[in-house]
Amino acid sequence: MSKKKLDSQGRYRSKTIAFHVSPEEYKTIEELAKVHGVCKREYLVCCATRQVINVTGNPRVFKALRSTMEEILAQIKLITNASDFSPDLVERLRYVTDLYVRLTRDNT
Repeated sequence: MSKKKLDSQGRYRSKTIAFHVSPEEYKTIEELAKVHGVCKREYLVCCATRQVINVTGNPRVFKALRSTMEEILAQIKLITNASDFSPDLVERLRYVTDLYVRLTRDNT
């Protein structure tokens, strides 16, 4: 029998949780995990257990932030009327901007 693989805190993860999400929800989860610099599993576990995710500014996180900001900018450029601004887009922009400001302030 193979040796059990433990995580960094000495826990053996033997349980599986699976659920369905929409493509938009999947993209949001994937994006948030990337900008936090963690895998989707770790991001979802931290959110479900209400643990704080400490984001460390590194090239991978800044690259994810840049690509997210570029996607948001592309969506903003398509908007012709202020009433077309979706609350989700505003919230994404606010969240990513706040995270970027915190990271750049911490790295200086």
